[in-house]
Amino acid sequence: MPNAILKEAFAAVGGADEVLEEPFHGAALDFGALPPLTRRERWSLALARFGLTRVTPLLRDKLRVRRTLDELPARFGPSGAGLTHPTQLAPYLELLTALPEELWDEENRLESAIAALLIEYRFKHSVKRGLMCYYSKMAKVAFSDGHKRQKIVGKIDSPDELSQVLTNIREKYLIFIRNYVYAIVTREDVLKGKPLFLDLLTAVLFLSRIGEGGVLGKEPDGRRLPDRSDLLFIALRDPVLLKAAEDMTFQKTLSRSIKEFPVGEAA
Repeated sequence: MPNAILKEAFAAVGGADEVLEEPFHGAALDFGALPPLTRRERWSLALARFGLTRVTPLLRDKLRVRRTLDELPARFGPSGAGLTHPTQLAPYLELLTALPEELWDEENRLESAIAALLIEYRFKHSVKRGLMCYYSKMAKVAFSDGHKRQKIVGKIDSPDELSQVLTNIREKYLIFIRNYVYAIVTREDVLKGKPLFLDLLTAVLFLSRIGEGGVLGKEPDGRRLPDRSDLLFIALRDPVLLKAAEDMTFQKTLSRSIKEFPVGEAA
């Protein structure tokens, strides 16, 4: 299960202008039949019904994601309520990032369905605004805005002003993380320049310092940081990061960043 920061990012709404006035219905949510359950899996389910065994966590996850795949067309397909904002996909993104690698077929289908809806929303939102709204570009803008404010935090003496600035930084960083994840899930081909993954580390480290009541801690709270599986999910889908990682100098920079990132302490 994603940590608190990622869950907050998936649920973040940047403004009322992001919400479509009319819901759209995804037309391409059927990606073919999944491989049937194995004989052993079917036998395990039969025994579990009689209380003779327990369903394994892996099989439980497989059944859960398959039910979810049936649910998506019902919610967002032609006969469903439709989608007005990607935050409606938050539960599905949370499930996607938590799937074990053994469920590759299910993961691929779920990611394809989420990507199809995100791509269609991007088109509808772009038409509404009159310009192409790429997730990666919006992510860069949000991070830049948040980072500019982060640089002045140490110069603020007023508690009220500091609280206001921290709230603004938090909002910008959550929008950045959200749009960055949307960009890599949809495989945007405009991803270029400095890898946003490094900005992600900067953002989550700072967000983990903001405690209850808007108090800024001196050090990151390891319990609030994404764990290794969350970071790996993102890293493996970022083509800019994978290409940059071919350079030895960048490898050293990334290695230092990861070592400074206390992912092992995450809950």
